[in-house]
Order: sequence, then structure tokens, then C-alpha cells
Amino acid sequence: MDATTGLQMKSPFTSAAIGLSNPLDGFYLMRGYHKNSNPYTTVSELPFEQAVAMCENKEPNRGISDERIDGSRDQTDYMKRRLETEENLRESARKSGVKLDRAHPIYFAFLRTTELFDEYNHEHRPNNIVLKIPAVTLDLSNWSFTLRDHFFDNGTPRVYNGEEFLQLLPTLNETKLRSIEAQFWGHTPQLKSEPIISVAMASENGFTSNRPT
Repeated sequence: MDATTGLQMKSPFTSAAIGLSNPLDGFYLMRGYHKNSNPYTTVSELPFEQAVAMCENKEPNRGISDERIDGSRDQTDYMKRRLETEENLRESARKSGVKLDRAHPIYFAFLRTTELFDEYNHEHRPNNIVLKIPAVTLDLSNWSFTLRDHFFDNGTPRVYNGEEFLQLLPTLNETKLRSIEAQFWGHTPQLKSEPIISVAMASENGFTSNRPT
């Protein structure tokens, strides 16, 4: 384990072992998180009422319920739907052979072009850090992948384990490549090398510290 990052290093089961033609070359797994929080925490792990309160304070427009006049949505409804879809997602990942070490996944974007993700966090979430992990360095045994945000498929999209995703990736067009969601079911990613981290500009505006996402 690297003492600075806390990440597990030099796993013998990395995707890089596939060889020079690895389809993951050039792709990143990216996650934005508050500069004072742990990137491997999630609001789904909190007690329900606390999770709802955090959503209302942090990002009250989440979900698919009707918008209120102020643009917010019912975060009790959002958390209920989120937990239901995650239960379905977990079962699908289990059936796909994904190694599940936690009840609720940590969500990442799977991207080849990272600038837009950086710019979004810089503009809308100025206290965020963007974690970038070169996908080719990862052991994918406890990762699952969906071709879009699973929430909008009621948690029942086609779920791919790491090996299946490696086979699927070269067949995807640019449109599908822009919407892939990755779900991490472990506590610390197994890496061959350290992640690349870029810090979005911080300001006094934005999220309060130590908030899971």
C-alpha cells in the first residue's frame, strides 16, 4: 500500500497484463469529490434521514421527480429510488461475477477525453478534486460497467464485468463511449501505479467538507 495515497499497488491481476493492445489504453476512470472528503465514500451508506438531508443541502435537484418552483426535487424520493436501483445493480453485478466487497458502489465516469469532466467540476463544484485513474492500470475484478447511468434504467441495465467490458469496448462507437458508467465495489482500487490527480480550483463557495457523494 502506498503510504501517501492509501491505494493498493502492484496487484498481480491488473488489466495491463493483457498486453500492448489493451483496449483500455487512453481511457480514465474519473470521480469528483470534495477536497476534504474521502473519494471512496457514498451517501448511500448513511442512515436514510441523514442521506436525504445531505442531498437536500448538497444537490437538491437530483432525481426524476417533478421540479419545484425553485428547481429542486424531492430528495426523499431520490434516495428511495437510488437505494432500490443500487439493490438491483448489485444483484446484476453479482450474477455477472463481479467481486462485491461493499453493499453500495462508488461511481466513476469512464472517459477518454477528460477536459469536459475537469471543466464541469471547475465551474459547478469549485471545492472538488477530480480523481483520474488510468484504466489500463486497474484490476477490474471488483468493477462493473453499464453503457449509461444505471439510475435511469431502474437499476436493471445490462451489467458487464471487467472481462466482458474489455471485449465490448472496441465495438462501441463514440456516442456510447461518452455515457459509460463504472461502479467500484471495493474499498481501495487495486492499481499498478499511482492515480493522476488534478485539483479543481477551490473557493469558499460550494459544498461543505466531508460529504460523501
